[in-house]
Amino acid sequence: MYGKYKHTVDPKGRLFVPSKLRDELGEAFYVTLGLDHCLSVYTETGWQAILDKYNALPISQARKMRFLFANAAKCEPDKQGRFLIPTELRQYAGIRQPDQPRRDPHALCGPGGLRQAGAGDAHAGESGAGDGGIGLLMEFSHKSVLLWECIDALNIRPNGIYLDGTLGGGGHSLEICRRLTNGRLIGVDRDEVALEAAKKRLSRHARKVTLVHDNFENIALILDALNLDKIDGMLFDLGVSSPQLDDGARGFSYMTDAPLDMRMDRGSSLTAYEIVNNYPKDELRRILYEYGEERYAPQIAAAIERVRSDRPIETTLELVDIIKSAMPERALREKQHPAKRSFQAIRIAVNDELGAVSRMMRASIDHLNPGGRLAVITFHSLEDRIVKNAMLDAAKGCTCPPSFPVCVCGRTPKIQVLTKKPIIATMEEVRENPRARSAKLRVAVKL
Repeated sequence: MYGKYKHTVDPKGRLFVPSKLRDELGEAFYVTLGLDHCLSVYTETGWQAILDKYNALPISQARKMRFLFANAAKCEPDKQGRFLIPTELRQYAGIRQPDQPRRDPHALCGPGGLRQAGAGDAHAGESGAGDGGIGLLMEFSHKSVLLWECIDALNIRPNGIYLDGTLGGGGHSLEICRRLTNGRLIGVDRDEVALEAAKKRLSRHARKVTLVHDNFENIALILDALNLDKIDGMLFDLGVSSPQLDDGARGFSYMTDAPLDMRMDRGSSLTAYEIVNNYPKDELRRILYEYGEERYAPQIAAAIERVRSDRPIETTLELVDIIKSAMPERALREKQHPAKRSFQAIRIAVNDELGAVSRMMRASIDHLNPGGRLAVITFHSLEDRIVKNAMLDAAKGCTCPPSFPVCVCGRTPKIQVLTKKPIIATMEEVRENPRARSAKLRVAVKL
């Protein structure tokens, strides 16, 4: 959610929930202390996730989180969308009733308004000190990249059938659902955590939504299982999601210590540990060079082999140290983190991301209705090259030599590419969400 929402607190201490946020919050949510004298709002699923993490902490660390629970309140909006903010929380956030003085008597939040804290936020609930802000925290949720550009690209028909092949937190899907009447959305994701979060987020549109735990490369099988042949639109937001990166325990990040995992689907057998510790040195070098475009791939592969010959490499930060040890000083001084390319490469190998994208592109084009739209967001050159070339190839007509008097190949264009150049994020979106900086959206329509 974006923008500023201005509402007064009534004499009973109740605050109105803007309609745009009701689908996000659900029927009940939790409010507690946030940063900079703001309040943080959690969905029920998000709150349970916080509790689970708290219960798993050692007592010495758990004590630091007691303030979060001691000051929390469960809120259930009434039919008018109002909920009661306890006095202690109102005092902490500087939220006062209309007859009480404050700097901005109507604003719920400072510069950002009442908003969803996500991928690009430095802190959840950050909105300016002393402004009485309420930051909305959503589990497995992030600011959907190129959201409105994707919605426009799909040209959604109210009775159409659409597929979100990378469901994630459900941000794109929610906007698709809002435009459907008798239509249907199929949400696909390999991550069960994402599916559970999206199920909650899309609960008000449950009759329109079918959720599938699968890899998007299996489009043909997914549609066949649903007795569908062709549909009206498909959206794919490729790569690792922000919540996966931000969850240190998943092993995707080179900034936090965690077991070497990197699986998008936790049911799969191949992990980063297996690749790092058991793949031959030459194969490691190939992965680092081809998938990460890492110019120091030979040196890093050799360093990994030296260390693992003595002991297993078990955690992300162990791997980061090994990568750094193999690189010259000038490389360590570069703006980009020295382990970024290597981690990208290993993650791609673990999840066979590039192979999945190639197979997805072929299948998606074949299973679109005439006039159906295909929208794909990429985040690095390797996957973008696959998407671009697949679209250009499908848009080709006859491939016979010019000297042939008649066509013998019988080939006709399958799609028309609508984006000669990819759509990129605006400066405003990049400021809100820095991870949108590298996003590229390509769009095609089925002929």
